Amino acid sequence: MKSRSTRIWAWIAVVGGFIFDMAYGHTLSVGPLRADLGFVCLMVAGLFVGASTGAVLGLALGILQASYGSVYAGSVMVSRAAAGWGVGVLEEHLFRDSAHVAVALTFAGTLFCELTFFACAPQSAIGEFATGSFWTACGNGLLALPVYLALRRVMARRTDDVDYSR
Repeated sequence: MKSRSTRIWAWIAVVGGFIFDMAYGHTLSVGPLRADLGFVCLMVAGLFVGASTGAVLGLALGILQASYGSVYAGSVMVSRAAAGWGVGVLEEHLFRDSAHVAVALTFAGTLFCELTFFACAPQSAIGEFATGSFWTACGNGLLALPVYLALRRVMARRTDDVDYSR
């Protein structure tokens, strides 16, 4: 069972990341690199909260992003919820506390999320969509390390549920 403070910090991170991204995200782009801070916070927070809370966080982020102006609201919500659930499942069954895993999962999760969005709502310019998705994944991967280190600092350490005696 995850602690209540861990869930609260995860919600603060995802909603705060979304708000910061909507307010200042356009100024954070460097060339074609454009990170999605809300999604990065979702991927990293999913490493701390598990599958069910990760899916709820993903759905909430999808609702927030879709309400900001997406024509394909359902696709955005489904792709974010699936990505949050997937990272939560990996956290529960495979991974624990690793910055390398956070960066790799954020990169792969971004590509998965973009492919899921594309499967639900195909775009006409496939090349532009693929290029934009790749650069977004690179930007998210770069931003994942500082977000991971910040969240790890404020969230409760979850080593009490691991049995090291075996």
